[in-house]
Amino acid sequence: MSLDATPRRFYHSAIFWIIVGLLAGLLVGFGPRLVRLPGLVRQARAEAAYWSTVRSAGFRGLSRTGAADELGAHLDATRRLMAAARRDWGFVAQTAAWFGWVPSIGGDLAALPNLVDMAQNLLDGGALLYAEAKPAVAALPDGMGTMLAALATRTSGDTAALRDAEQALRRAAEAWGRVDTRRLSPRLARFAPLLDRALPVLTAAPDVLAAAPELLGGNGPRRYLILAQNSDEIRATGGFISGVGIVEVERGEIKSITFADSYSVMDLTKPHPIPPIALETHMWAQILLLRDANWWADFPTSARKAWELYEQDTGQRVHGVIAMDTPALQLLVAATDPIRLDEYDDTITADNLMERIQHYWASPVGGPTITSDEAKWWKLRKNFMGVLAKAVVQRLLKDTAKLDMGEVGQTALRLLDERHLLLYLPPVQDTLRDQKWDGGIIPAQGDYLFVVDSNVGFNKVNPMIQQAITYTVNLDDATATLRIRYAHGSQARMDVCVHESRYGDTYQDMMDRCYWDYVRVFVPAGAELMSREGLEDGDLAESEAGLAVWDGLLVLKPGETHEVAFRYRLPASVVGGATYRLYVQKQPGTWGIPLRVVVRGADGALREFQTDLTVDREFAVP
Repeated sequence: MSLDATPRRFYHSAIFWIIVGLLAGLLVGFGPRLVRLPGLVRQARAEAAYWSTVRSAGFRGLSRTGAADELGAHLDATRRLMAAARRDWGFVAQTAAWFGWVPSIGGDLAALPNLVDMAQNLLDGGALLYAEAKPAVAALPDGMGTMLAALATRTSGDTAALRDAEQALRRAAEAWGRVDTRRLSPRLARFAPLLDRALPVLTAAPDVLAAAPELLGGNGPRRYLILAQNSDEIRATGGFISGVGIVEVERGEIKSITFADSYSVMDLTKPHPIPPIALETHMWAQILLLRDANWWADFPTSARKAWELYEQDTGQRVHGVIAMDTPALQLLVAATDPIRLDEYDDTITADNLMERIQHYWASPVGGPTITSDEAKWWKLRKNFMGVLAKAVVQRLLKDTAKLDMGEVGQTALRLLDERHLLLYLPPVQDTLRDQKWDGGIIPAQGDYLFVVDSNVGFNKVNPMIQQAITYTVNLDDATATLRIRYAHGSQARMDVCVHESRYGDTYQDMMDRCYWDYVRVFVPAGAELMSREGLEDGDLAESEAGLAVWDGLLVLKPGETHEVAFRYRLPASVVGGATYRLYVQKQPGTWGIPLRVVVRGADGALREFQTDLTVDREFAVP
């Protein structure tokens, strides 16, 4: 060994300095983040505790004085916390996506970048939206009426903020759309239905908030035409237009609610349109009157007809049309009962509603032993509905603190989603169409099915009718078979069906008659009908929204069961893609018709779906 050799110090090694450099880099890069981490964790725990309390308290928690300010402060704090955490540790979420293969939680890890993106945009958009809506939220403790007044009189505010809120909420919805919910763990998957429903509603909220002053009479009185649709006599958009109401609102305050028999809202001295040929054929209509204006399955079309006829016959201007069917009234009463009616010395609940409707229809001026002459009965037979509608509205506006507003809000969404409440309001019509709240025919991409029943028998037989739909499609030859089964559940004996317009001694008598049903089936444009069975007097229907439509009349006696069938060939464009898609639209006024869908693939494999038409249904088969 050379005498000149000296031991080499470890710090002279290049590897040492590389390690030192890496450690220094980590210290510089992560030191501040590590220092901030305990504070972020403490703040996250505090915000989680607050939001847990809010969720437990629900809408009642907002009735406290100062709750609106507190909610806004925590929303902003959570938004800033999320932004800080994402800035410091966002790379962790990106890295987690590489571990999507991990058993059990791999789906959660793969979705983490999109979930973080969704959460940040949801908080950003929510904070901006809440800042604009805060005056209305702060007014909630004084009742919903005060809240509506605050919305009606709000200034235009920061329109740029509302647009920014809308864009952020859309980005949140897009991020959620990129998540494969099928791979989420049960712990996260349970939130999927809530997000699927909440994100579209939040996205629509900025437009509705911006239009609130216009809708609620902030710029002058607004009058809305209310169509009360009796689903016991089903029609295309929910039921026969039994009553017509007008709600006048100014600066958020409901100035008046009037309700009249639909037969009384017509002026026969003025020219009226000719009716659709099917209405003329099956109900002998010579002119189109307001009571039949909802003949068209596309509610915006029917709403415009009703609007035009009302203004023509009464000379009174309206600013929109709202339609409610019988199930809507049942659900609203269930969410707000008990409803006290001093005029009848009666209390209405969800349990006795339908019985009381029928009772006061037969004996409109008092109890079961009080009757009236025919002329007086004709004028008063529908008064109960108007009195009840006013009482429900007053309870919502004035007794807000006594109600479970969470349940009321969920009921409102259910009414819209299930098409029991249909809206035609020009200032927000685009938003209503996007949310499928306008009752319009849906322009589906792919296969489409919409079965529409119309009771043309001058009776109230529909509560006695059970119905089921089976749709089978063969992708190999592009053929489809639609079967609709009808069963009449009444035990009444009826030897002969007589098509006539007459009342009975009781409401039940009008339910125990033959079912005269004009059936329409809307399918994709270009579909070719091969056969039609179980119907008569077809080929009277008008096309709507460019769709093909086939029709016919069904007559069903009490106790009978009958099936109708349509066989047709679908356009090649419907079945030619990599994925077959089907959209089945629900008819308003119905509760949830059983639906069975069978898809036979080109390889002969069968896919079967069993569900119901509580809401519209969509299917996709690769």
